[in-house]
Amino acid sequence: MSNHSYFSLPEFFKKKTWMDRKRHPYQAITTSKYSGHSLELYMTKSAIAHLASCSEALLAEMQLYFSCVVKKRVVIHQSDDQDTYTRVFDNLWVRFKCVQADSCSPEEFANHYPEKKQLITLATKKFHARNLYLDYKQEQWLAHFNI
Repeated sequence: MSNHSYFSLPEFFKKKTWMDRKRHPYQAITTSKYSGHSLELYMTKSAIAHLASCSEALLAEMQLYFSCVVKKRVVIHQSDDQDTYTRVFDNLWVRFKCVQADSCSPEEFANHYPEKKQLITLATKKFHARNLYLDYKQEQWLAHFNI
């Protein structure tokens, strides 16, 4: 005798492990502190493997970019002033900053993200990243974050 109705899912689908891995390839790695705020790090298996094979530190700069529109972007550096970053995992360092654009030209914005200055005001100090997602596909880093 079956214990499920016509509309219920079979036990195979209730486990959802294979479905979850397909839909959500990011794994929770660690929760760390940066600038007094908590940051949850999520990475894919390919990102974990590539980060482990990197000889240099990976520097992830999370930017809240103020231009004609507000855009979140992550810039990955291999070399930069590491003193302004916070170590969150193995050889992964992060920082968050709000940036004002140099111009409001849509073409310039889309192609070069011209940076005029870092915004340090009472309002921008309230922003901080809560989650960082890292992936590595086709020999390049893909990243995004949530505020």
